[in-house]
Amino acid sequence: MMGKDKRQNVMQKIWRSGFTVVMLVLVCVGMKQSVAAEDVLLKVNQVTAYAGDRVILQDYVNEEYQKEAVYEWEGEAPNPAVAELTKDGIIRTKSVGEVKVKVSFQGEEEAKKEEILSISIIGPEDLSMEYGSRIDLEAVSLYQGEKIQYTSSVNSVEISEQGILTACGFQDTKITATREDETSFVVANVKILEPKLAKDKIVRAAGTKGYSVAVEYFSVNDTSESIQWKIADPQIAAWDGVGCSALKKGSTTADIVLTAKNGDQKTLKIQIVVTDPALSRTSIIMAQGTSQKISVTGTDASSEIIWDNHVDSHAYFSADGVIYGSDAGTTSLKITVDGRELLCKVQVTNPGYKNLTIILYKGQSGNLKLTGTVKGSVVSFTSSNKKVLTISKTGKMKAKKTGHATVKVKADGKSFSILAEISSKKGYQAMKKAIAISKTKTKYSQARRMSKGYYDCSSMVSRVYRKYGVYFGSRRGWSPTAATIGQWCTRHKKVVAKKAVSYKKLLPGDLIFFSSQKNGRYKNITHVEMYTGGATDVSASSRYNKVVHYGYSRSSEIVLIARPTK
Repeated sequence: MMGKDKRQNVMQKIWRSGFTVVMLVLVCVGMKQSVAAEDVLLKVNQVTAYAGDRVILQDYVNEEYQKEAVYEWEGEAPNPAVAELTKDGIIRTKSVGEVKVKVSFQGEEEAKKEEILSISIIGPEDLSMEYGSRIDLEAVSLYQGEKIQYTSSVNSVEISEQGILTACGFQDTKITATREDETSFVVANVKILEPKLAKDKIVRAAGTKGYSVAVEYFSVNDTSESIQWKIADPQIAAWDGVGCSALKKGSTTADIVLTAKNGDQKTLKIQIVVTDPALSRTSIIMAQGTSQKISVTGTDASSEIIWDNHVDSHAYFSADGVIYGSDAGTTSLKITVDGRELLCKVQVTNPGYKNLTIILYKGQSGNLKLTGTVKGSVVSFTSSNKKVLTISKTGKMKAKKTGHATVKVKADGKSFSILAEISSKKGYQAMKKAIAISKTKTKYSQARRMSKGYYDCSSMVSRVYRKYGVYFGSRRGWSPTAATIGQWCTRHKKVVAKKAVSYKKLLPGDLIFFSSQKNGRYKNITHVEMYTGGATDVSASSRYNKVVHYGYSRSSEIVLIARPTK
C-alpha cells in the first residue's frame, strides 16, 4: 500500500495537470471567439451603379457567408421606379437615387451578423467633345476589372479597348455598357460641339491671297477628313487650297463643306466681301506737334484697318488713325486694310520765324519768309490790324502807318503769331544805324564823345538822329545831354510814356530815359538808350565800355519814353 504522503503528492500532480489542460482548453475557446468577433459580413459597405444596371448582392458578401446570407430592404422599401430587389438577391436599378439593403447571416447564435449595404444609383455622365478630341469614360474606372462592352448609339465616337472616346463625327450619341448576361445601360450622353466659323464674314482687299478662315471644333488630321469650299461667284473670290484669295471688288457667298472621319458632313456658310481700299492722301506735310486724321476709302463697314504705330519715328499713328508729328523729318507710315498694305509719306516740318518781330517803316513793303518749311508746305497769313499792316496769303507785306499789328501764321497745321512794329522811316533808319554802330569797334567816353569811334549814351542818340534830320535843339557841335534830349522831347510833345512799358508798345527809334540818381537835371535823367525793335535796345554803355545791342529791360529806373519822329 502507498503511504499517505506519497498519495498526496500524486494527487497534487494530477490536479496540476488537469488545471493546465483546462486552461489550455479555455484559452483555445477564447481565441476562437475572438477570431469570430473580428469577421465581417460585407466586403464593402458602399456600391455605385448606373441606372439600368443590376447589382448582384452576393458579390459583396464575404465568401464564408454567401450561401446563408439574407437580403431585404433597410427600412421602408424604395419606390419601385428607383430599384427592385429580387428573391435571389439581385437589385435592378432603374433611376437615380440611393437605396439601402440589410444583409444578415443566420448562423449559430454567437455568429449571427447583420450589416447595411448602401447603393448609389447614378445617371449617365454628360460629356461635351470637340471633333477629334479624346476623353476617358468614367464608367471604365467604375467597372474596372469587369467584362463590359461599350458601344455608341451612332458612329460619332470611336471607343478604344481602354474605354477612351474619340470624336469622329458630328452627331450626338449615347454610350451603352453591356454585360455578359446582356444587361445594358447607358453610361454617358455625348454632345459633339457643333463646328462653326470663327467669323461669319470675310472682308479682304482685292489682290490679297491665301486668307485662312478658322473653323472651330474641327480639324483635318486624316485623309478621310476634308474642308471644301464652294464659292458662289468665282470671279470675286477663289479658294486656293490654303486660303481665300480676293480677286475683284464685290460680294459673294461660300459654302464650306466639312467631312468627318465617319462620313458625316456639315455645311457652313460665309459671306465674302472684296474691297478696294485706298488712302485719301498718300503724302502729307505737317508741322511737328500737330496731328492730322487720314481717311481710307473703298472699305466695308467690317473692314479691318491696322495703323502702323512707329512712335520712335518722325510721325506715328494712333490706334484710330490720327497722325502725330513728333519731330522734323520724313517717314513712311504703313496702313494695312483688309490685308492690303498702303503707304503714306509724311514730311514733318518745323515752321517758324527767325526774328521775334517784323520791323518795317511806314510805306515799306516786304516778304515774310518762314523757316523750317518744305516745298509743298501750306502757309497762310492774316493781319490783326490792316490799317497798320496788310499781308497777302503768300506773305507779301505793306506797312500802311506807324503802329503795331499781329501777323497770324498758319503753317502745315501749326499756328503762331508774330508782332509787327511799324515805325517812321527816320525812326527805322536811326534804329538800323544804331545797330550798325554796335557792330563796329567803339569805346565809351564822355570826354571824346564826339570823336569817331567814341560815344556816350546821349551823343550816340544825337549823332545818329542828326544823320536823318532830327535834332534835339542842336544841329551841330557838342551833342546835348540825355536830360536835355528828354526835355526837348517833352517840350515838343514826343513823349509816349512816363514809365516803363511792355516792348509791345514801343517802336524802333523810340528813346528810353533812365534816372539812377538825383542830379538836378530834367527828371534827374542820367541815361538814354534807343529801342531797336524785337525787345532790344542799343546803348553806349560805360559798364561795357562800348556801344552794345542787348535786350530791353522794363526797369523801374525808366522815367520817360519818347518817339522823336512822332
